[in-house]
Amino acid sequence: MQNGNLSSKAVPRLVIVWENGIGYLPDDRRPEWRKLSRAGKWDDVAALFELDSLMLRKITWLSFHKAMTIDVVTFCGPDAFARALERLFDREHVPVSIVQSTNPERLARRTSFEPDIAAIYDGNAEHRMVYGPKGRVLTSHLDLWG
Repeated sequence: MQNGNLSSKAVPRLVIVWENGIGYLPDDRRPEWRKLSRAGKWDDVAALFELDSLMLRKITWLSFHKAMTIDVVTFCGPDAFARALERLFDREHVPVSIVQSTNPERLARRTSFEPDIAAIYDGNAEHRMVYGPKGRVLTSHLDLWG
C-alpha cells in the first residue's frame, strides 16, 4: 500500500524442492520409506525425513521479513504425500503457501506462465537446467534469497 492505494504488484514467490532441500531421508531409513509408501502411510513417511532446521528458519524469515511467498514441491510421492507435508509444516509453524506433488518437467512448464515465481531451489544439481534461468542449486539455507 502506498499513499492509500493497494499495490497490484505480485509478491515474489520461491519454490523449494522438499527432497534434499528441506527434508533429508537418511540411507538407513530407505527400506522403511518403501514399506510405508507402499502402504500409503504418508504422515509416517514424512516423519522419516530429517528436517533442516536452519532452512525452516530461513523460510520463516523470508516469509515474514521479506514478504515472500514460499511454495514447496515434492517429487517422491503422490498428492497424499504433499498433504502430509502440509500437516508437517503446520505442526512446525513454517509458513508455506502451497505444497504439491509434481515432477521437474511439469514444474518447469509452470514457471513459464507464472511470472511471480522468482526462483526454483532444488538440491539436485542435475535439475537446475530444467528450470531455465529461474533454477538455483540449493546446498544450504545460505543459498536462499536474501
